[in-house]
Amino acid sequence: MNGDSGYQNVTPEDFLEYEGIEYRQTSGSRGRQFNIRECPKCGGSSWKVYLGVDSGYGNCFHGSCDTKFNLWTFAAAHLATEDNKAIGAKFDEIAKGGGWRPKQRVRKQVTPALSGALKLPMSVAAGAAGIPYLNDRGFSAAIQTAFELRMCHDGAFFYKDEDGNDRRKVFSGRVIIPIRDLGGQLVTFQGRDVTGKADPKYLFPARLSSTARYLYNGHRAKVEGWAHAVMGEGAPDVWAIQAAIDGDRNWRGIGAIGSFGKNLTLDAEPGMPTQLQALMELKAAGLKIITILWDGERAALTGAVKAAEKLVRYGFAVRIGFLPRGKDPAEVAGEIVRKAIDRALPYSKALGIKIKLRNPYA
Repeated sequence: MNGDSGYQNVTPEDFLEYEGIEYRQTSGSRGRQFNIRECPKCGGSSWKVYLGVDSGYGNCFHGSCDTKFNLWTFAAAHLATEDNKAIGAKFDEIAKGGGWRPKQRVRKQVTPALSGALKLPMSVAAGAAGIPYLNDRGFSAAIQTAFELRMCHDGAFFYKDEDGNDRRKVFSGRVIIPIRDLGGQLVTFQGRDVTGKADPKYLFPARLSSTARYLYNGHRAKVEGWAHAVMGEGAPDVWAIQAAIDGDRNWRGIGAIGSFGKNLTLDAEPGMPTQLQALMELKAAGLKIITILWDGERAALTGAVKAAEKLVRYGFAVRIGFLPRGKDPAEVAGEIVRKAIDRALPYSKALGIKIKLRNPYA
């Protein structure tokens, strides 16, 4: 391939190999195809997903799933994100490993997205009563307040496009999830649908940095000087993990952070924030142990092993926790989350090989 984006320079095989996805090559009426063990959408793991070797187009044939993929949508499902910036960054990362570099362009003068500090869409703080949608899902008003959650009934994000025109993106009917950098500055946010009808479920503000460049709740880890951080995937996972930790008064110097998906941005990129930079800053502030507690499914555990392999190189003691099959931290009781943290296994090359050979969620 020869194009000006990482995506154009990554083949389906490149992606599968880089992400450690189990596959085999077959031939059929549609030509050469990759037969993939697990569907990133429905979680079925009986080798019923196919992607074209050359085209990247394919289907899942598990039960009623019948999801149709191209390489981009397959990657989105695998990475468990709807953030196009995060997906594009992953393809850039893979392509750069193969020698690709983006073309240097003569850039026109681009208007900044914001003329001042970031302002969240008009919304109401959770307060003592909490947000009903989150209350119904077991998140206390105290947790909602600790994470500064807000309810947007009728509001929008106002920004300027690259040409300086005023734009707006509606976030009505969504829980607003503020995201701060390690210095505590508000850098972006997410909007989580509460109606069950909106697509996508998570909405992101236009022209702001991808959430995948930050560690959710990392600013609290720095201020409080945690020695041990338990890393969940999405924001609700982090709320649930933190609630479980808070439920044991004997636990000190430990808290929850979030990776915003099954991957970490661990490759340094000049001029751009990365999760690696944040983790190294936390290390300097006293962080020693990272327990990865991602969802109880095959792809998440595979991603956890891959992240652990990298993190140990930077001097962290890494542990991998195991949740019940098909569950995330927000779907189980706090006691189960605490047990998963307590019983997490220290990462080693031997453990990594064992999991790769016999993934317990397969």
